[in-house]
Order: sequence, then C-alpha cells, then structure tokens
Amino acid sequence: MVTIDKSEVFAGLDRAKFDRNDALFISSALQTDLSVFHSEQVLPSGRTRRASNYRPWQKSIPVAVDAAVLRVFTQITETVRLDSADTESVDRTDLLCAATAIAYGAPLYTTRPEAYAGLKNGLRLLEYRSVRNKSVLRERERAGTVVSIPIATPRRRPDSADVSSPPGAPLDELKAAFERGDPIDERVEALLLEAAKAEGFAEFVSTVLSGFLQDWDPSWRIAILERAEEFLPALAGDDVWHDGIMDYTSQLLTSTPGNTEISLARQTEVAMTALATWGRWPADASDDVLESLPHEPDDESLLTWYWIYLGMAGLSRATIDEEVESVRAGDVLPSRERIERLRGRG
Repeated sequence: MVTIDKSEVFAGLDRAKFDRNDALFISSALQTDLSVFHSEQVLPSGRTRRASNYRPWQKSIPVAVDAAVLRVFTQITETVRLDSADTESVDRTDLLCAATAIAYGAPLYTTRPEAYAGLKNGLRLLEYRSVRNKSVLRERERAGTVVSIPIATPRRRPDSADVSSPPGAPLDELKAAFERGDPIDERVEALLLEAAKAEGFAEFVSTVLSGFLQDWDPSWRIAILERAEEFLPALAGDDVWHDGIMDYTSQLLTSTPGNTEISLARQTEVAMTALATWGRWPADASDDVLESLPHEPDDESLLTWYWIYLGMAGLSRATIDEEVESVRAGDVLPSRERIERLRGRG
C-alpha cells in the first residue's frame, strides 16, 4: 500500500516504476489539486485565451484530510519550508500528501525526496525514477496496452490516526443525537459536558457551527456557544480547528438563519461571548477593525468587534462596557496599545 505526491503525477503514472506488490491510494488534497487546472493559449491574433478545466481523479477513491491527517500536517509544517517559488521546497498539497502517508503508515513515492529532508515524523520515501518491476515492461510490450496500477483501501495507523472515541462513548452518542436532530434536553446537555472531555470534541463543535447556512434551527449552536466558558479547556489547546471555529462563530453575528427573531438575538449574543472567550489575544484581533473604529466610532459592527477584542484580552465585563461607551462618545482612541494598557491596569 503506497501513496504519491504531486511531483509523481506530473512525471506520469508508470506501473513499471512501482514495486510488484504496490497498491495505490491518494489524499483528497491531491485529488482537489489535480481536478481543476488552468491553461493559456496564444492565438494567431496575439491574444491569450485562458480556460479552466475539470479533470476528476478516477484511478482510486481518495482518502479524506481528516483530524488525524491535519494533526500530522500541523506537526510537519514546523520543520519544512512552504514556498512554491522554491524548487527545493514543497507546497501545501505535497505536505498534506506526506501527512496522509504518515497517518496511514504508507510509503510516499516522489521524484523529489530531497524536498522532504527536514521531516522527522516517520515518513518513508520511495524515489520515483527507475524501473522497479521489469515484468510490467514485458507485459506491456506483449499486450500493447498500459498496465494499470492496483488501488488500495487503506486503514489508518491506530497509534497516530485513530481519533474517534470508543463505541458508546459520550462523543459518539452526541454526534448521533446531532445527526438525528434531537432537541436540546437534559440528556443532550449532559452529553455535551461529558463529550467535551474527549479528543475530537473541537471537530464536533466546528461541525455544528459550520451548518449555520443550512440548519435554520439554532438550538444546537446556542447550546454550545452559551457554554463557551465551560468548553474553553477543551478548545483552548486545539490548533487544528481553532480558526474554523472562530470563523463560523464570527459569521453568526450577521447570519440570518433562525426560526424566530428571539433565537437570532440569543444566537448573536452568545456568539459574541464565545468569540471573546475562545479568541486568542492579540493573534485573533484584526487591525482593520482597530484602524477603522477611530473614524467611525458609532459603527455598531466595529464596536461589537472591539467589545470582543477586549474580552479576548481578559478584561472584566465592567471595564469592557465602560471602554466601549468611551469609544462611542469619542473620548478615547482604540488601539492594541490602549488595550494592553487596560490589561496592565487590571
């Protein structure tokens, strides 16, 4: 069971360059990269015609970039340069292919093994250059056809890739309840608190919050967001899902789905509090908001975000409310430096 990176695809899939018992699978990241490509053609008139083309991968079923693969990807990006302009570096797709290989315990075929020299996470590389299986050449010559490459259905390494909870565990029960559309009752509330202790809870939170445009019932989102403080220990150390959770929650400040105006108002309220609780100061604060607010001190959207940033910085509710009103009145100028001074006073 083997996998490949992008360089091997560009070199051409040649069965003769794989070992006799190799069976192939690929990452869905590679499938995405290969499915849509752009081309340019210079016409006799001198004009350039540009086109986008769709070419689906049909040689095997790609495996998902799931939480296990993303966890490995996060680790290896710390040791390998991502620079598409450098021929000796690897891009995001190649690193996701490498992370997939590590998570599934499979060798990675590549034409550029030197590009992965900095990885120390157990990646096994196979250089894709010379013929490994001469019998394929003889079969090809005899039959006059291309010899296809067997495909694999891989299973992840349990030590690095199995992030699901044990059967019957609270997180699995919670996922099932969510998929059934169960109402938020005492049983679900208890499952939420128990599931927060399990690995994989951050991914579940991301899944629930990401459905805001399709699911008009905000009850599950509200149930999670109004427990932001309780769930902080489970989410604070998660770097894989943090940005997605923050992005989905941010969009709840202005999104329209909801079954009543009351539920929308409650969703917005708890989304603000969750952003202030889960946000990381100063990394998650936008300079655009802080630069625009002095010029538009009565803009409610900007004031909302300033309120959130003050919460991220750990200021008390009384200090936050007082500061927002001072900004609204034009008495003070908001900035990162001012927020740091307010933190020092606290």
